This record gives sequence, C-alpha cells and structure tokens, in this order.
Amino acid sequence: MLQRMAHRDNYDIEVDLAKNRIYFYPKGTWNKISDVPDYIDDLKACAKKLRPGFDIISDGTHFAAPTQEISGLILEGTTLMREMGQKRAAIIVTTSILKIILEKHKGCLLY
Repeated sequence: MLQRMAHRDNYDIEVDLAKNRIYFYPKGTWNKISDVPDYIDDLKACAKKLRPGFDIISDGTHFAAPTQEISGLILEGTTLMREMGQKRAAIIVTTSILKIILEKHKGCLLY
C-alpha cells in the first residue's frame, strides 16, 4: 500500500513498504534550490522507512530540464539515496535534454 510522504508544489513522494520502493513525481521547473527546500530531507525520510536494497521509480514526464544549480542538488540526492541503501532506480523521461542530464547518474534506467 502506498503511503504519501511529501506533497510539495514541485514534487510528490510516496513509499510502498511491501515493495520496498520510493515513487517520486517531480513536476514543473526547478530553477533554484529555494524552489525545493525540503527535497533532501524528504528523500531521507523516505529512505529511513525502507529496508536496504530499496528501489526508486521516478516519473519525470511532468518535469522540465533543471538548471545547473538544481542538477547539483539532484546529484546530491542520488548520492544520498545510494548511501542509504538504494539498489535500483528507473526514471521515466520525455525530453532528450532531461535524459542527457540524468545520464550523469549512473545506475539509473531511463525510459
């Protein structure tokens, strides 16, 4: 069963304890770190609820390509999730620019 962990202007996050999975739904344009001030804390809270070896599925179909500043924050979040036990990640993208940016994050399947 899905449990909502965060409902923010720029993203939603849910966890499924039985599947040991995070569902991440970024949306809109993230221009500055101040646009998503709780991003890292929300990710930490999700990972703490799950067992090591958890998965992340991210639906980026409503997400615009991030700025360079935000790309650094996304990389920080990706690194944090791996350190907290993430095993696999799959990201659904709709733009080639977003796909190029996310290819920096090795270990993710891009759809």
